[in-house]
Amino acid sequence: MEEMMNNNMQVGFDEDTAPMNFDFDDLDSDQQLLARFVIDDSGSMDQPGESYVDDVRDALEDLTQMIQGSKQEDEMTLGKTLFGDRIKEEPYCLVSDFDTSYSAPGWSTKLYDAVVQSVENVKAAVKKLTDQQFTARGLLVILSDGRDNDSSATKKQATDAIMSLKDTGIDVYFIEFGLAAKGIALSLGVSPDRILTPGNKAMSAEERRKELRAAFRFVSKSAISISQGGVAPSVDNGMFSVD
Repeated sequence: MEEMMNNNMQVGFDEDTAPMNFDFDDLDSDQQLLARFVIDDSGSMDQPGESYVDDVRDALEDLTQMIQGSKQEDEMTLGKTLFGDRIKEEPYCLVSDFDTSYSAPGWSTKLYDAVVQSVENVKAAVKKLTDQQFTARGLLVILSDGRDNDSSATKKQATDAIMSLKDTGIDVYFIEFGLAAKGIALSLGVSPDRILTPGNKAMSAEERRKELRAAFRFVSKSAISISQGGVAPSVDNGMFSVD
């Protein structure tokens, strides 16, 4: 039953909204950033001839390699939530244990449920660490390529959840991937300078894939900056230049 609850979590369904796959003694620094990547895995991410599954997987691998190659690895723990026609929430873990697997089997998009659940999750995780005398901050990185069409939570509940993070030390980035997702983040109250919009209709599928990976590189660098105690970097027009 417990495994089923973790793999099919609904909003407010699990009492422990911040499972952790490590002991506090495993942390080598008393300053921690808990970063959760909330990723749409609905089937539109895996269309014949225009699949982005490998690119998301490669981007997650790039993310871990970038962090592992930095001095801030000991100051970060990572978690992943996948959402489509269900919500699959994975525990926070050390960077070296982060699961970079990804597929897109979902039939619908529970975006609002994922937002509400993830906000609860990162708040609970930060509280767990601060209760143990750690200095903790949180980061949510949400990626969706479409609009909500299957949530129990309302748009207002999702918006209220994001707005509740103001002045908490928890930052939010939203990656809007594709035309169907355009404008979603702003309508949910995400600050305009935290919204990434990789790719556009005029680009080829390959160009859009490069832009998607560039967006992940940006948030990876941002996570490292935040873990150093800095302000979350603002998105600017030059951030998606690809070598």
